[in-house]
Amino acid sequence: MMNFTHNLAIIIGINQYQNGIAKLKTAKPDAETLADLLRDEYHYQVELITDDTGRQPTLKELENLLTKWLPEKLQPPAENNRLLLYFAGHGMSLESDHGSTGKFKKLSDRLLIYSRFHVYVVH
Repeated sequence: MMNFTHNLAIIIGINQYQNGIAKLKTAKPDAETLADLLRDEYHYQVELITDDTGRQPTLKELENLLTKWLPEKLQPPAENNRLLLYFAGHGMSLESDHGSTGKFKKLSDRLLIYSRFHVYVVH
């Protein structure tokens, strides 16, 4: 069992959509509940992104988060970091001849992703 010295969670919950896409009711509160649990009970450093936070869940903002903010927050050595990435909202993936590519299709300026899709990554 690994002993992680740094626990980081990026939690995203999107209820509000544009271009006629139905609004959701539980994505944002689900994300907020998980963020509180990880912060209070498991001592994670949490970056919560919802329709109401300073960092908005737009494609541009999330690209910046993953390419600039995240690398600065991870602490060397890499194997001591635990990263949990959680998304709650609408979405669909792009398809290829071999099924899902794992890439997300942009339907509006909000990042659209699998409903309640989460990734647990350990380096």
